[in-house]
Amino acid sequence: MPIDRAFTLHTLTDLIRIDSRNPHLEQGAPGEWELAAYVHRVLEDVGWQAELHDLGNQRANVVATRAGTGGGPSLLINAHLDTVGVSGMQTPFAAEQRDGRIFGRGSQDTKGGMAGVLGAAKLIAQDELKLHGDLVLAFVADEEHESIGTAALLERVHTDAAIVVEPSDLDVCIAHRGFAVYQLRTRGRTAHGGRSDIGVDANLHMGRVIAALDGLRETWQQRHQHPMLGSAYLHIPVISGGRHLYVYADECTASVECRTVPGQSAEGVRADFEAILESLVGRIPAFRGSIEPVIWRPPYEIDPDRPIVRTIRAAVAAVLKKPARLISHPWWEDSGMLGEAGIETVIAGPTGDGLHTEEEWVDPDSVVDFAEILYRSILSYCGEQ
Repeated sequence: MPIDRAFTLHTLTDLIRIDSRNPHLEQGAPGEWELAAYVHRVLEDVGWQAELHDLGNQRANVVATRAGTGGGPSLLINAHLDTVGVSGMQTPFAAEQRDGRIFGRGSQDTKGGMAGVLGAAKLIAQDELKLHGDLVLAFVADEEHESIGTAALLERVHTDAAIVVEPSDLDVCIAHRGFAVYQLRTRGRTAHGGRSDIGVDANLHMGRVIAALDGLRETWQQRHQHPMLGSAYLHIPVISGGRHLYVYADECTASVECRTVPGQSAEGVRADFEAILESLVGRIPAFRGSIEPVIWRPPYEIDPDRPIVRTIRAAVAAVLKKPARLISHPWWEDSGMLGEAGIETVIAGPTGDGLHTEEEWVDPDSVVDFAEILYRSILSYCGEQ
């Protein structure tokens, strides 16, 4: 039987109308609890047994498992519940339909994909399919910030493969950059601005660090290249130092954001920064500097010949009547954590545009197509009895 188009698109508009902004990204945002409760209810209504996992502070995951009969590989479908903020949007939760598109915060990233998952889930339950391998549907919190949802999920679930639901225009994404944030700190000595004999300027010392970081950025562009993602890079989004005029700055801090490519590691990146600090200690009197890791999320790639990649590519070709393109994403996604946990993962989702902007939209036809792609992928990968 075909995907229930009316159900899938009605579910999509319901999802968009529920505010699930990430509270770490916008003041007063409600978190995912209301949306998680809705998804849990929909899954139960269409015939799944689902669990609502309370992560605290109105954050939640939903996990539903269809146990296999045995003998087949297991598959996880992972979609995130949270969205970024809505500053500048006139009607972020209206699910307005115009020009053949559905607009609203999260419509592309990634409630369109979630609707596709639920459309596929309904058909699986309706057909009373018996799969050889286990199928897990996970709707997780906090992908847009620190991924506490997928971290919590990995404490409970491990499958052979996964499909992470993210915007892809129905292409198949097999690689993405990682990201990391480090805080660098230089220390000086407070003194009156006229006391150069005792004052040590932490800000000037940070200037030396920044110049060296620019050199490291150029080195990375040459040393860390990926055929799909291009080069690794870093930049400094925030610097803060000093108290006020006429006083030597005793401390300066700089946040360094890194966008990494496969082949880079947390240990290697930190070692690059520590080498800069050590070189400055040897050359500049009174230099004191330190580095602290704030967050590390690994880059990811998968061999295009792996079974899960071949499976979803075949499903895309069957639904769209054309070969599936292999693409990469320049940003980070939860697939990085799944891959690090040993779960072979691909990324896919419906067609749209404007993610993280004031005009976000998704193509409804692509949402229904995505539901069918997922359905076919599940049957093919897990095996139908």
